[in-house]
Amino acid sequence: MKVKVMSESGHEYEVDTEELTCTCPHWRYRCHNYSTTHPNRICKHLDKVFIDNPELAPMAYRINDPSSVAVESSDGKVRYPRIIFEPYVTLINNSISAFSNLIKKHYVCGSYRRMKDMISDLDVLLVTTEDMVFPDEFFDYFEVMPGYKVDKLWRGARVTGKKASYKINDLVQVDFMLVPEESLPFALCHFTGSKEENIELRRVAGTKHHSLSQYGLRNDEDGKTYIYGIKTEEDLYKWLGLPYKQPWQR
Repeated sequence: MKVKVMSESGHEYEVDTEELTCTCPHWRYRCHNYSTTHPNRICKHLDKVFIDNPELAPMAYRINDPSSVAVESSDGKVRYPRIIFEPYVTLINNSISAFSNLIKKHYVCGSYRRMKDMISDLDVLLVTTEDMVFPDEFFDYFEVMPGYKVDKLWRGARVTGKKASYKINDLVQVDFMLVPEESLPFALCHFTGSKEENIELRRVAGTKHHSLSQYGLRNDEDGKTYIYGIKTEEDLYKWLGLPYKQPWQR
């Protein structure tokens, strides 16, 4: 949408709220090189239009006020646009990468991995360099990251704990869980979801006299949990006799 804006000096400029352009000299010389998702693309005339007409503002501009784009779902969870979570996912990835001596692998699961547009929280699976050893050094750092407000919701006991949950900047909840590497394919499926997909996978496992969980496949006859050589999610679907689904198809 194109809108006429009068500057303080009496000049009239035209802004395009979709392309994020303005005919003012400042935009043409200073702002035009930035992408449409970068805040520096917004000149004061675009800014004025968005303040007066917030419904015209693009999502990348509105993320500074997450409450304006929050949606409460039927399950009671409050969800926000995916773009709000991207900087926090980058933060988590970079933080974990700095502790590669403790954490061997990590995956951000849930609706984020399923590429959903609206997300409620972040579920992060961790595989440590020694299975089931809580990476306390990483969490000690995570709780005091400079530039971020991190509230500890709960955290497992030092050395032996397997879970931790935090809220960053009073907005993004991050749930960490340690899993043994041999159970990773099962945990990835379980924590990626969707709920409906997990129900279907468990149903099919039941027809094979097994109970599927985040840990493996429990045999109904002896009650023991087995891995059956399954090393990937593709292997699990194959064992169940199902065509593999990418996370975003679940």
